[in-house]
Amino acid sequence: MDSNIKSKILVDAVITWVDGSDKGLIKKKAKYLNSEKESKIQNVKTRYNQVGEIEFVIKSIIKFAPFINNIFIVTDDQSPKIIDESNSWRKEYRDKLKVIDHKVIFRDFIEFLPTFNSTSIETMLHCIPNLSEHFIYFNDDMFLIKPTKISDWFKDGTPIVSGKWKKLPQKIWYYQLKYLLFPWTLKRAGFKYSQAHSAQIAGFKEKYFLTHHKPRPLLKSHFFNYISKEKKDLIDQIKYRFRNYKQYYSYSLVWHKAINNQSLILKENNDLLEIHRPHKIGFKKVISLLNKNESNNSVFTLNIQSLDLVNSTDLKIILDWLKTKTKINLK
Repeated sequence: MDSNIKSKILVDAVITWVDGSDKGLIKKKAKYLNSEKESKIQNVKTRYNQVGEIEFVIKSIIKFAPFINNIFIVTDDQSPKIIDESNSWRKEYRDKLKVIDHKVIFRDFIEFLPTFNSTSIETMLHCIPNLSEHFIYFNDDMFLIKPTKISDWFKDGTPIVSGKWKKLPQKIWYYQLKYLLFPWTLKRAGFKYSQAHSAQIAGFKEKYFLTHHKPRPLLKSHFFNYISKEKKDLIDQIKYRFRNYKQYYSYSLVWHKAINNQSLILKENNDLLEIHRPHKIGFKKVISLLNKNESNNSVFTLNIQSLDLVNSTDLKIILDWLKTKTKINLK
């Protein structure tokens, strides 16, 4: 047995999930899109659509991270099909799954629900009841594809985060020119921009640690210590029902503050296989990348974005690969 399973450190997994095809959600979202006049950029359909990936996320965690205690699925009055499937699983696996409604984590801020903003939602993850101090945060397009140990995520209880140091955009001349000529681009809540913004809030003036789109090891206490102390500041973060450029990424903010306090371990080697635009590159390229990675033992996480844009024939081939990779006897 993996010695990590016997560790005193309890580690949970948290997955944020939404079924964008749900008619109730679509109706609810349309009401606020109309009233808040959200732009097309903020109302990107692929951000909410899903093709059943969460089944493979969950099974990949159970198969490749057996040390995980609870798997919390955070959603808005929905439940993925795998919850029904789990009724036939052995109790030890079935009991891992717990669905957490937005109303639970926003229990002190109900006035900001409903929310369709993943940035706001992830800011409140530490409010999940009975969440362990150590947890790993997954989006529903992040998978494990090789066996992992607690020591891949935490060292002596300290999170291990992979990425690279980058100059803040405001310190690079071509970004300065871009912002001068096209000031509206400053109002786009992009992946890199939001991380840079989070670093600046944490006090970084020249550079930021750019991390990858992969499962994120976190400490609950970091959220309480670095985010939740000032109620007004927290409200300013979670009040937006859709993504807003004024928001920070909570995980990036707590990581940068932890860097300041020397309570984070940084590594620059990447353990992620990231596949962008699978609908553009085609299933042959996707499968080739997946199979080529099989011999690389240092890569154990996978991110495939926008699978909902892949045509049905290609999608079946990709999902079959994921199904085979995450196959595990749970009954």
